[in-house]
Parts: sequence; structure tokens; C-alpha cells
Amino acid sequence: MLFSSDIEFRCLDIFDPDTDIAEVVEAVPATQVNVNPSIKGLTGLDTWLWYDFATPTASQIGPYTATTWSAHGESWTITTFAWIDQVMWDIDCVSACDYHGTAAGFNATGYEYILDFPDTQAHPAADYNGGTEADNQAAFEHIYNHIGDTTISTAAQWRGWYHVTTTDGDQTARGVYPPVIAAQSRTLPIITIHTELRHRP
Repeated sequence: MLFSSDIEFRCLDIFDPDTDIAEVVEAVPATQVNVNPSIKGLTGLDTWLWYDFATPTASQIGPYTATTWSAHGESWTITTFAWIDQVMWDIDCVSACDYHGTAAGFNATGYEYILDFPDTQAHPAADYNGGTEADNQAAFEHIYNHIGDTTISTAAQWRGWYHVTTTDGDQTARGVYPPVIAAQSRTLPIITIHTELRHRP
């Protein structure tokens, strides 16, 4: 006896690729806000901005493996590698100066200085140089021309790739992970110094 029927095959997403399924947002380190002068800025003089990549985790994390979950009746594990793609500075931030989440929810319009590294979607940059706290060696130099408190925000954009495996170790998918932004800020008072001549009686 023979039986026949129509069979329909469909490709199903294991997870939404636009979500932070591997919790990379929680894995990336806090962003540095390096500035000199560090206590008070001075009008008319250089304010140095830089990013310290001395420790390996300052620029790259991974392999980072998320807790397995069940989807479509199967258990899966996602392993992620991530690295810094850009570091940005907003030297007079007024809103949303601190952020930790996916890049889709972040507005980088006010960031004036951008250090863009030569990485690709598949590999981190070969070298990460964010400048140093030394004359003519900072990543960027900014001159303030106003006095009063200002907010400096530094944002690091991370990106990377992932692969998905089943419980028996078979790799089933590989893709680009959605970019993640970690931004942090600090307040810097800007003052001015005037010379004053006094006559002694």
C-alpha cells in the first residue's frame, strides 16, 4: 500500500538576529572617559582625549558563550566574538550621554570626534592605538572657548560575529552580530585664567 502527501520545507530563524541573544551588551566593558586636564579645563588651551588599549579586553572580548536555550525543539549554543569598531567623543553632550545597548537605539549625531579602526565584519583591527596622555600624542585635541560645566561623553561601538552549535557540537549557522554601544560621561568644569597687573603703593 502506498501513501502520498505534499511536504513543505521552510527555513526558520533560530533567533531574531536583531536581538542581543548572546547578551553581548552585558559582556562589553565600561567605556573610558579619558581627558586631560582631568579636574578643570582651561579656555584657549588644548584638552586631550585618548583611549587606553593596554589591556586586551579593552578592544576585544571572546569567545563569549551564552547559556543554551531551546528553539524549535532543539537546544542551541551561541558563541560570540566582539571587538571595538569605533571610539567617539562628544565634548559638549547635552542628552543621552550614558548608554549601554544595541546601536539601533543610540543617536551618535552629537559626537564630533571619531576614531575609526581598520577592522572588518569578520576580523578586529590588527592594531588598536587610541593615543596617549602626552603632548601631540592624544587621539584628539579640543579647545574650549566658553566657561562653565560641560559634559564629555565617550562612546565605543563594538561589533563581531557569532556561530551557533547544537548540543552535539555541529555548527549550524554563522552571522554578523548587531553592533553594541557602550557610552559613559563625566562633567568637566571649564574655567578661564586672566593675568592681572597690580601696582604696589
